[in-house]
Amino acid sequence: MANEILSYLPCYKGKRILELGLTSSNFTESLAQEANHVTSVGVSQRNTDGAKNHNNHLKNVTYASVADGKLNFPASSFDVIISNTFFNDINNENEVLKIMEDSLTWLVPGGSYFLLEPSASLNQVPAKRTDVFTPRTHTQYCHLILRARSCKSNFHIYKGKNFLTLTDASKRQNHVCFVAQKEQNTELDGVGLAEMDIRYSQAFIHKLEWIFGHTWVSTGGEATTREFCGTLGLKPGLKVLDVGCGTGGSAFFMARHYGVQVHGVDISTNMINIALERLGHGESRVRSRIQFEIQDISDAEYKDDSYDVIYSRDCILHIQDKVKLFTKIHRWLKPGGLLFSTDYCRGAGQSSKEYLEYEKKSSSAFETVASYGSILKEIGFKDVEAKDLAERFYAIQKEELEAFIPTKEAFIQEYSLQEFEDLVKIASNKLPWVKTQQFTWGAFSARK
Repeated sequence: MANEILSYLPCYKGKRILELGLTSSNFTESLAQEANHVTSVGVSQRNTDGAKNHNNHLKNVTYASVADGKLNFPASSFDVIISNTFFNDINNENEVLKIMEDSLTWLVPGGSYFLLEPSASLNQVPAKRTDVFTPRTHTQYCHLILRARSCKSNFHIYKGKNFLTLTDASKRQNHVCFVAQKEQNTELDGVGLAEMDIRYSQAFIHKLEWIFGHTWVSTGGEATTREFCGTLGLKPGLKVLDVGCGTGGSAFFMARHYGVQVHGVDISTNMINIALERLGHGESRVRSRIQFEIQDISDAEYKDDSYDVIYSRDCILHIQDKVKLFTKIHRWLKPGGLLFSTDYCRGAGQSSKEYLEYEKKSSSAFETVASYGSILKEIGFKDVEAKDLAERFYAIQKEELEAFIPTKEAFIQEYSLQEFEDLVKIASNKLPWVKTQQFTWGAFSARK
């Protein structure tokens, strides 16, 4: 796992690093080979002395131990802080938060914070932590990072994922990783969330699932997923990248029913936290096939020729520079690999004032079905198919709305009448837009 972790770290070449948690002397040595200086902190004096003896040839590494009370550094001492299995032994949550807030002080403005910890699913965690070796969940770590405050600064999580590792011949241990950046405390909602997490709060996500179905946040839910996946030639062992995976509906479906390895990526920490919670409750055979990652796909970099299928449902409308994204996707696909995407599109009809206001408010970059297909051809994809699914879209939207309305009483017990009416209004408005060809739904497939 060490190489995978090193590849996921923020840039540390020539940087000053604080390493919290001496899990491996070899890991420290790998850091020291690239860094300007590494300060390594062990959880015990014995742990620290062992690492120091192993790496006494490294002149740019100094050591400290939590036990000797030296976990105190001047402000802006480090460019990168790496917390590697450091908090699992600390039972007191306030102590964990204090160290994270101190880390904000120790980091330079714009500095990077990397956390890797063993992670438990919710059904493995007692109501009260009595065993210091009981892992926290990914959600608990995420919330701790986002709660940290120091000197008008906070952390912004910009990527993260789960690592599944073998701890012995048969037992698998799940680890969670987050990468965050120190930034000025200017968030709008008081919790340091990115714009997409303001738009897609956990409450709003659960309201979408009320309409589309459990684990689904896009048109047609499981029914359309089952239909589309049946055309992709999926089989055990294939690697699938799920772009904009949301709460994991398609990833779970493909891993469970087709035996494929799925890498689900979404910019929303809320979406991924929900997906990871559900992954923790899933069957072991499914858990071993799925990795979820917090990542802005526009900034992502994966190895060329890595995926057999790249799949996306109703999310690329949020990407402004589609040429840049599809160029990357073309590179990431294996030769002969398949791209499949559905997306909301601007229709060929005359746009009304109401529709244009919706489009502006959504902050999305809608293409027409034809222009979407043209982009794929220009990039170099072969066998491009661009289908306008307007009639199907209208029927599904109408069916979902008609199924949602009778749930009014139960819905407002959990939310409110106003929220119910808002969702009904949004769905009702779309129907005439689809009917008059202002708004549509497209399905796109292409090969490398």
